[in-house]
Amino acid sequence: EANPPSNIKMSAVPWPPDSTKLLGCMAAVEMLSEPSDEAQQGDPKARIDAYTAHKRAYRLACLRWHPDKFASKFGALLASDKDQVMERVQHISQALNESWEKIQGQAH
Repeated sequence: EANPPSNIKMSAVPWPPDSTKLLGCMAAVEMLSEPSDEAQQGDPKARIDAYTAHKRAYRLACLRWHPDKFASKFGALLASDKDQVMERVQHISQALNESWEKIQGQAH
């Protein structure tokens, strides 16, 4: 098992290429993934709808990109550019929240 790095620099973080499209891309993956229930695998009717896919994607993205969660997981490992990293994480989190608000508005 590899040892984790002692310091994480800004360039080492796997940043999403476009934070404004992150939620939509993650939702697409959710929609294309097979159901976890073996009885429904291969059944096209078992696929989830777009709203549910976006909701799942939002929850997963928040677990990764919410500033408090990110700082809790990686804060002690961040190098001298910690402020820059956390600023970028904040930007991604805000973009996710804005995307989710738009989706919620379209659903109602």
